[in-house]
Amino acid sequence: MEKVLMVSCEGLGNGGVQSVMMSIVRNLKNKYDFDMLLFTDERRYYDDEFEKIAGKIFRIPYYNENNIIRKKIDYYIRGTRIYNEVYRILKKNGPYSIVHCNNNYEGAIILKAAKAVGVHVRIMHMHVVYKKGNILANILNKVRKYEIKKYATKQIACSSEAAKSFYDINSKFYVIKNPYDENIFHNISEISIHRPFVLVQIGAFCDNKNQLYSLKVLSEIRKKCKDVKLSFVGFELEDGYLKKLENYIQLNKLEENIVFYDSDADKSKILDEAAFLIHPSKNEGFGIVVIEAQAVGNICFVSDSVPHEVDCGGCKFFSINESPAMVAEMIIEKYNKEYGMHYYFDCQDMTSKSFINIIESIYKGQEK
Repeated sequence: MEKVLMVSCEGLGNGGVQSVMMSIVRNLKNKYDFDMLLFTDERRYYDDEFEKIAGKIFRIPYYNENNIIRKKIDYYIRGTRIYNEVYRILKKNGPYSIVHCNNNYEGAIILKAAKAVGVHVRIMHMHVVYKKGNILANILNKVRKYEIKKYATKQIACSSEAAKSFYDINSKFYVIKNPYDENIFHNISEISIHRPFVLVQIGAFCDNKNQLYSLKVLSEIRKKCKDVKLSFVGFELEDGYLKKLENYIQLNKLEENIVFYDSDADKSKILDEAAFLIHPSKNEGFGIVVIEAQAVGNICFVSDSVPHEVDCGGCKFFSINESPAMVAEMIIEKYNKEYGMHYYFDCQDMTSKSFINIIESIYKGQEK
């Protein structure tokens, strides 16, 4: 079988990008021989499954100590180290026919090494939207666009926003919406039953996922609805962020209104038992959890920083620049009308089956 090196954005935690990669591996493992490249030493949610059903895991860990200055320096200078390591991995363990890179920021460097080794199919797969940063970061992104165009043979993005922010608009790229697993996420219980006033947020604990905003919304809702609950599902991605949430919970006496679940919890069951999903992200390339929630039947209150392509009919968009009190009023009004009733939303064009067919055609060079 032809060999594929799948490249993650970091580790194999239970996140949206990782679920997309694992969907590809599960569905094409009998047609391609997959290895995985990660950028952390930590074993996470999907490591065991990947090693059981596929090939080797290679690791090039980022600097992850507490020295913030050293971490910033590493961000800007690690390119040479990554190029050399990827070149060595490809040379020693190949030949590889395909490198499928889901690492947005080091992708050009990885694909440059792949080209140097002689990998013919070099795929860049974007899952985030680039937001303008400081002068140096903006310059680096312009260089990144040029190098991606130079070294990638195929350019994929999960949304039009992600494509436009990382790819040269004059180059050819494919927008393929991230899939959800229709065997896991679907209407489970009777949709018309009343559900308790429970909000769910699913995602790694970090500033970008913005769980602190959800806590502020919860605090406002509780002023009128004492029994409201907020369930968090995820793992700590950003050092110190979980502590910030815990401090806010204690300061505002929200302990009785909060439930924490590990990232390997049964998300479909948690969503089925909840009234709404809340998703106040500051930046998303797509937001597959919003699709998963709608497939289960949830109404979703979603930041307008998330591409509107996730809307299957169940999204209520809001600006995170709005006060949490305004968003709380939206949610209270919806709950008081319908008491958490679920719906049937048509998410069929984002099932894993249709997604895998497109990916396989790209692997074979038969895409339209």
